This record gives sequence, C-alpha cells and structure tokens, in this order.
Amino acid sequence: MSVSIELLGRLREMIKWSTVVHLTGVYSFTTMPTLILCRLYGKPVLWSGRGALKAAHDWQGFGKGRAKGLWEAVCNALRPVNTMAHVTSEAENNATLARMPGLATVVIPNGIDMPAIKPSRGWKPDGVLRASFVGRIDRIKAIENLIKAVSVCTPKVELKVYGTGDAHYVRSLRRLVEELKVTDSVFFCGHVNDEDKEAAFRTTDVCIVPSHSENFSMVVVEALSRGVPVIVSTGAPWASVEIERCGLWVDNSPDSLARAINRMDTVDLQEMGERGRAWMERSFDWDSISRSFYRCYRELAKSGNLNDQIEDVDN
Repeated sequence: MSVSIELLGRLREMIKWSTVVHLTGVYSFTTMPTLILCRLYGKPVLWSGRGALKAAHDWQGFGKGRAKGLWEAVCNALRPVNTMAHVTSEAENNATLARMPGLATVVIPNGIDMPAIKPSRGWKPDGVLRASFVGRIDRIKAIENLIKAVSVCTPKVELKVYGTGDAHYVRSLRRLVEELKVTDSVFFCGHVNDEDKEAAFRTTDVCIVPSHSENFSMVVVEALSRGVPVIVSTGAPWASVEIERCGLWVDNSPDSLARAINRMDTVDLQEMGERGRAWMERSFDWDSISRSFYRCYRELAKSGNLNDQIEDVDN
C-alpha cells in the first residue's frame, strides 16, 4: 500500500472545503482518514470502489480474505450516514451489499470518448477469424480457457493476446500453446497503448473476454465503440450484448467459448459491430454519464443540507 504524507496533510483542509467528497478505492491508505474526517465534518460521500469489493467477494477464498473483511468492517463503521456507493454494474452492486450491508448504492457505468472509425474495414481476411484478448494477464482472466477453445474451433482462428501480467502465469500460457500445438494460431503481442491499441482493434474481428469475474470490463466498451463485436463470459456484467445483438454472453468453459467462436464465424460481423457502436453512442457517452454523477452529488448535498450550493443541471 503506497502512502503520500503530503496528501494526508492536506486531506483535512480539502474535506472542510468540499460540499460532497468523492472517494475512490477501498483498500487504500486514504480511505479510513477520509471517512473519519467526512463523518467529523458532516460531509456526504460518494464512494467508488472500482471493483475492489466485487473482486474480494468473488475471490474471497484466495488470500487476504480475513484482513480485507476486517478492513471493510472498520470502514463500514466509520463511514458517515450520508454515504452512497457508486457501482458500475448490478453484479458489483450485489457484491458491494454483500460485503457492506445497508450501504446506499447507485449504478453508473463507465463512459467513453467515442473514437472516430473509418467507414469501412476488411473482415476475416483469407477466411481467418481474427480474435483478440486485450487486458491484464492474470489468472482471473481465464486466458487458458480461451486458448483451449481456439485449439478445437472448427473455423481457422487467429488469437492475439495483448497485455502483460504475472510472469509465471504468462509462462504457463506459453507452455499450453506449445502443448496444444497452436503456435501458428496464438500469439502474445505484449502491452499496447494509443496507436498500437487502435491498430489492434482495427485488425480484430471479435474481442473476447473469458474472465472468471469482471467488475465492469472496460475493454467491452472500447471494442464495441470501435465497431468490434464481442464474446463476453457470464463472469462479466454484459448480458445486454445479446439484447443489443452486438455480441455473445456465454459460460467461460473452453467448450462454450469454442461454440461461441464458431457461431461468430457465421454471422455478419459488420452489422453486429455497427449495432454495438450505436449502443455505445446512445448509452455510454460522457455527457449522459456526467449528468448521472451530478445528480448523485446534488442528492448527497441535499442529504447534508447543503443543496443550495449546487445548481440544478436538469433544466
């Protein structure tokens, strides 16, 4: 846990000045001091856990469970009465309430700056379905299940894994690729940012998220906003990709992922991608997201009898 003495020294002054305090993070050195000071000065709090409580809930049997449980209990006891938890999905909402019963919550998804995309692109060059994984390489991501799925897919599939992470896990994935004899189909491309990331999406037919658990999974928004269809595991809160007809929401077993990839080889990927981009423009643009946050700030300010300090932006 990193510590900033300078930030800690300014915290009291900043909280006294604030109308509403937006706290981000759970297992951070500033969490308890912020909650204590907000309670002392009667300041309302919007608390964004950013998936920490969901990860602790989903993986509570894997280390540090007792320490985190104690930390959460102390934070829950210290928080002001007028505290609201910001969550990005119903799954995170349920996990948050399981870890901190009685806490008020509000669901506001992450937003995205809609990227400009070229009017046309090629799909499945030479009949090869190009799949990608983009993200942190960690055991919770279940990338081994995706590699196993690719090894049994009926169509020719090329999988590119973009990201870095636990070195031991990466080595195990590379060994698996060799054992399954898919070295000509699975490629590890390392971390990508900016232009390289844009290029990765431009040369992808389907972006796959095979995770055991995800709080939100920003890569789904990134892919869909660029017109790339997705396959997302049921461990992520994206059942709506099937409602919007821009992707598949499936179990993350190798067989299930393989069936989903095979199905993607038979659909109109361009139409699917266009529906996904339209959905992102409609529901995930920053203007809509920022208004949702502002409404929360206003309601919290009212709970602290400070409503006349905030203007109504709904008019």
